[in-house]
This record gives sequence, structure tokens and C-alpha cells, in this order.
Amino acid sequence: MLTWSLLTSLVYLAMLYAVFYNWMDADTGLFRDDKMILLPVVPGLLMLLAEGLLHTFPIYQHRAEAFRNHLNPVKGIWLLLVLSLGTLVFCFSLDLLYCQFVDASIPQTYAETVAQMSLKGGRVPDDSVVRSFAQLPFFAQNIFMNIISIILGNVLALMIGRSIAKPLVPQLT
Repeated sequence: MLTWSLLTSLVYLAMLYAVFYNWMDADTGLFRDDKMILLPVVPGLLMLLAEGLLHTFPIYQHRAEAFRNHLNPVKGIWLLLVLSLGTLVFCFSLDLLYCQFVDASIPQTYAETVAQMSLKGGRVPDDSVVRSFAQLPFFAQNIFMNIISIILGNVLALMIGRSIAKPLVPQLT
């Protein structure tokens, strides 16, 4: 199961960074205002897509194997917890390593763009808060949305995996 969490994390982060690198404005080095509106939503949608597709396979395989061997499959809540925690840990770790050793421009750009939007809204952000926020990996900057989308993605995968395995029960027993 953790292998699938690692694979999902790699696919998710690759898609996320590919999208965000394309959204950066070459002139200002910031995200464009029209794309900034989508920044809270896009990571969640990409996570739903990655997990909904990739975690369906291990759930289906586990349930089919349990039915084939006349065993009860592990309860869905345990699959949900293992896959969610594995994905959360792998995504955070891989993003931290990427930001520390490869390129930290996405979290810095995100923090600066949020600060610019605050300035346009009439609020002056504290420079130390912006600098501290920019030091976090992008996954940590949006941790609450990421946790919610990881759980929802695994619920989706669990529903799909169960629905695929359920018709096979008469054939396997």
C-alpha cells in the first residue's frame, strides 16, 4: 500500500509543479492574477485525480485477493488511514526535499503573490510573516486543503475499488 502512496505522491507533485511552473509570469516572477484565483482549488483537484485513479488499484487488488482466499478484506477505514497517512508523509517529505535541494521558487512565488494581493486589497502584510511563509514547502503552505483533498481522494478510490471488486465476488468464490 505504501508503494502506491509513494507513486501517487510522485505523480501528484510532478503534475502540480508542471502546472505551477507554467503559471508563473516571466516578467514579474509572480503568479498571474487570473491564475491566483485557481491556486487553492487546483492542488485539491490534482490530488483527487491522482488518488482517485492510482489508489483504486491497490484497493481493488486487496479486496479481490481477500475474496479469492475466502478472507474478509480489511475494513475501508483502515485502508483510508494507511493510504492517507502514507500519501501525506510522502508528499510532505518529497516536497520538502525538492524545495531544499532543487528549486524553492514555487513556494516563494506563492508567498510573494499572496503578499501582493494583500497590498492590492489595502492590507500591508508583515515582511517577517511573508518571509517565514515563503520558507515553507508549497505542500505545507496549503496543508489543510491538502489533508482534505487526500482524504476525499482516498474515499473516492475506496468507493471505486469496492465497486469494481464487488461484481467479482461470485466469480472468485
